[in-house]
Amino acid sequence: MHRLFFRILWAILSCVMVVAMLSAAKPYLPRPIGGFAVETIGAGRQFIQKNFDGLIQVYPLSCMPEIVADGILSGMQQEYNMPVLRLIIDEHSGRAGNQTRIEAFADMLKQRKKMNGEKQKTKENNRRESA
Repeated sequence: MHRLFFRILWAILSCVMVVAMLSAAKPYLPRPIGGFAVETIGAGRQFIQKNFDGLIQVYPLSCMPEIVADGILSGMQQEYNMPVLRLIIDEHSGRAGNQTRIEAFADMLKQRKKMNGEKQKTKENNRRESA
């Protein structure tokens, strides 16, 4: 009985999450086009709204729905000034290369956050001085 309760709860939460993703994606992708394109756009928009520092999109080489999602994410990246790392995977993708790219992306996000924090402190100091 205990397991059944958690399975039902998980199913309900999964449905709620999917509905939220579909709703978030609607302004950019009004209908499903296959693959996980709608989920990619919806989740990306939710992460942007929750002020995540960056997005990582992972998709298989030549997956048309994800290629469409990639184009939409590019527009969202510019609109919201959100860094996006794209990892396109195929049978020849090397683990070391992807790991290096992820580490460099994480370093860039840390530096960006540090710079934004310094800009915020400068703005606050300027406000105090002018008051």
